[in-house]
Amino acid sequence: MQEFILLLPTITLALGAIVSALLRWRDRIAYIPASVISAIASLLMITSSIYVLTHGMICYKVYTLLLCMDELSAFYILVLGILSFATSIYSLGYMKRFIGEYSLSWFGICYTLFLLTMYMVPLAMDMITFIVFWELMTLTSAFLVAYESRRPEAYRAAVKYFAMMMVGAGFIIAAFALMYAELRAISFMQLGAAIYMPKFIKDLVFAFLAVGFGFKAGIVPLHSWLPDAHPEAPSNVSALLSGIMIKMAFYGLMRFLLFLGFDLWWGIALALWGALSAIVGTFMSIMQNDSKKLLAYSSVAQVGYIALALGVAVVFLSSPQPSMRIAGSFAFIAALIHIMSHAMSKGSLFMASGALIYSVGTRNLNLMGGLGRIMPFTCLSSLIAGLALAGVPPLSGFVSKWMIYASALSTEHPLIALAVASAMFASILTAAAVTKFLSSAFLVERAPSVPETASEVPESMIAGMMITAAMCFAIGLCPLIAIVPAAIGIARPLILSPDVILSSLVIYPSIVFIRLLGVAAQLSSLTVAAIIGIVSIALLMFYKVSISRNVEEWLSGSTATTAPGYTAASYFTVFQDIYGVVYRIRLKLLKSIVDPIIRFYNEFSLSYELEQRYTSLAITIMVIALSIILIMALLGVI
Repeated sequence: MQEFILLLPTITLALGAIVSALLRWRDRIAYIPASVISAIASLLMITSSIYVLTHGMICYKVYTLLLCMDELSAFYILVLGILSFATSIYSLGYMKRFIGEYSLSWFGICYTLFLLTMYMVPLAMDMITFIVFWELMTLTSAFLVAYESRRPEAYRAAVKYFAMMMVGAGFIIAAFALMYAELRAISFMQLGAAIYMPKFIKDLVFAFLAVGFGFKAGIVPLHSWLPDAHPEAPSNVSALLSGIMIKMAFYGLMRFLLFLGFDLWWGIALALWGALSAIVGTFMSIMQNDSKKLLAYSSVAQVGYIALALGVAVVFLSSPQPSMRIAGSFAFIAALIHIMSHAMSKGSLFMASGALIYSVGTRNLNLMGGLGRIMPFTCLSSLIAGLALAGVPPLSGFVSKWMIYASALSTEHPLIALAVASAMFASILTAAAVTKFLSSAFLVERAPSVPETASEVPESMIAGMMITAAMCFAIGLCPLIAIVPAAIGIARPLILSPDVILSSLVIYPSIVFIRLLGVAAQLSSLTVAAIIGIVSIALLMFYKVSISRNVEEWLSGSTATTAPGYTAASYFTVFQDIYGVVYRIRLKLLKSIVDPIIRFYNEFSLSYELEQRYTSLAITIMVIALSIILIMALLGVI
C-alpha cells in the first residue's frame, strides 16, 4: 500500500503524457486531459507527501532502482503538488490562446513529463538516478521554454538555458566523481561516510556542488539564463520554473550538505553569495518594463534569501555546541518556509502576468494601466502575492523573511551581519519593484493601447491564481501550516525531534521567535529593521520632492494643463538618479567582459551554424544516453 502511494503520481503523469500523444490528431482539445490528469497527479503528490510527513519514509524498489520519499523530500513534493495543482487548473483556460498556433499535444507531453521528472528528483536514492532525472527535468523544461518555437527569442532562450544547465551539470557530476573516488559508493545510504573525507576534498566537493546547483537556482552571477527563459515560457510553465524548479537546486544542496557536514566558511560564503544575489536581482527587477522579466529578476533576488538562510544554518551547525543545533534547525526551517512562500507568491504573480497577456496581449507594463476595474480578481490575487513577495505582514513573505533575519542576526558574525543588512536593503527595494508591477498594470490611468475588448480571464485561470494567493494569506496568518512540515522535514536529518524544534519556537500570527535566541533580542532586531525601512522610504520620498523644480517655458518648460501620466518607466527614474553608480558599474562590466564573450560565441556559432544544425542532434543524443543509463541502472549493470 505504501509503495502504491509513492508510485501513483508517477503512473498518473506517465498516463497523461501517453494520452496527450494519442490526441495528436485532436490537437485542439489535447491540453484538457493533460491539465486534468496533471491536477489529479498533483493532488496525489500532496497526499503522498502528507502521508510521509505523518508516518515516516517510504521506499519502493523497481528491479535494482531504489526510490524513497523521506521527510525532506516530502516537503519539496508538497510545495510542488500545491503549485502544480494551481498551474494545472490555470492551464485549462490559459492554453486556449495557443489553439491553432502551436501543438497542444506537444505541450501536454512536455508539461506532464516535466512534472514527472520534478517529482522523481527528490525520490532518487543514488547519484546516477539523481543526475538522470535532474537532466531529464532540464530537458523537458527546455522544450517548454521553446514552446513558442516560431519566436526567435523563445528558441534562443531555450538554447541558452540548456547550454548553461549542461555546464552546471558538469560541476555536479565532477562533485559526484570526487565522492565516488573517495568512498566507492553511489547510494545515498552509504554517503554518510563523506563527512570523513579529507578537508580539501570536502571543500572541493562543496565548491563544485554550490556552483553546479547555483546554475539551476539562478544565483548571481550564474543567473543570465533565468531572465531570458522564464519570460519566454508559457506563463503556467513560468510559474513552475520560478516557483519550484529552481528550488530543486536547494534540495540538492541541502541533501548533500547533510552528507558532507558543515563548515563555518561554507556558511559565510553561501550567506554573502545570497546577499549579493538579493541586491543585484532586485536592482535589475526595478529596471524592467516587461512584466515577466521583472518577475524573473525578482526570482534571482529571492533565491538569494534562501541561500542566505541556508548559509546561516550551516554557520550554526558548524558549531560543536549542542544548543546551536536548534538554532541551525531554525535557519533551515526559515529557508524551507521561504521556498514555500516564494513558490506561492511568485507562482501567483506569473499566472497574473499570463492573465494580463491573455487579456491585453502584451507584457509591456508601459502599455497597460487601469486594469484593476476590468480584471478585479487578477488585481486582488496580484496584490496579495505582491505584498507577500515584498515581505509585508500579515502575509507569508513576512514570516519567512523575519525568520531569516532573526536567525542571521543571532550569529553575531560581522560578515553575516553585513549579508543581513544587504538583504534588508534589497527587501525594501523589492517593495518598489512590486509597486511598479501593480501600479503600472492595475492602478494608473488606462493606456490608449489597452484594447476595448480587455476583460477578466476565464474562471479556471482565476482559480489557479487565487489558490496560490490564498496560500500566501494562510501561511501568514497561521505560520504552523508551513512550519510543521518544514520542522518534520529537517528534524530527522539533523538528528532532532520535531517536537523539540517546535517547542523551541514562539509562534504568533505573522511572526515567529526562537526561545533560545531571546525573544527580546529578536524584537529589538525587528524594531531596528522597521526603523531602517521607514527611514529609507522617507529619505526616498524627501529626495523625490526635493529634486522637483519649476522651469520657465523658454527654458523648455511647459504649463501643465492636465494631470501627468505615469508609465512603468517612470518608476525607475528616481532609482536611476539615486543609484546610478550601481547601474553604471554593471554597464561597464557588461561592455568589458560579457559583450566580448557574446560576440565570440555569435561569430563561432554563425560560422559553423551550431545553433540550428546541431542543437536537435545534441538533444537527441542526450535523451538516448540518459535512457541507456537509466535502463542499465534498472538492470543492475551499473
